[in-house]
Amino acid sequence: MDDPKFIDDSAKGRMAVNFVKHLLEKSGYDVYDFGIETHNANIKKQLKNTYYTHASRILHLLPDLVVINPETSRAYLIEVKFRRTLEFFDLKERIVSESIKYWPEMFFVVVSNQDPYCQWFKCSDMESFQHGIEALPINVEKETRENKSIMKISKFNFYQDIKILFNKVTDENLQACLKANKLF
Repeated sequence: MDDPKFIDDSAKGRMAVNFVKHLLEKSGYDVYDFGIETHNANIKKQLKNTYYTHASRILHLLPDLVVINPETSRAYLIEVKFRRTLEFFDLKERIVSESIKYWPEMFFVVVSNQDPYCQWFKCSDMESFQHGIEALPINVEKETRENKSIMKISKFNFYQDIKILFNKVTDENLQACLKANKLF
């Protein structure tokens, strides 16, 4: 049986992905599930605790969504993360380095239960602070949780409003999706 905290965190993650999918579809984008969580149950079962091969690591890092703007045909790879607060952003260090390596064009969309609710940054932006560049106005602390190296980034100024990346998103659509999803 899975750990109750893992089950709760997974549920919050799925809710955040569904919220972003709903918001973008409502705003006129074509949105497709892409992450490993949405694929064949047998694949998920086989890969559940397997990070040892190159192929399985890449599959675990598949972005959650593919978003296409039907007006421009531009495609976006989106990884959705839920965080209670936007005061800091924490990620496993392995995920940071492997995301930069395999999906540099991917965008992280961070959903929070605090206004502005939905922010984003580009995966390749993480490369700057992964290497601890002193000139950036952020703090990077490394800590270990459950034998995993975690990067905790505070004073994080890479966040941008989702309406900048997806300009068809309106405040009206955002409020309607917040109400419909009852996430917050």
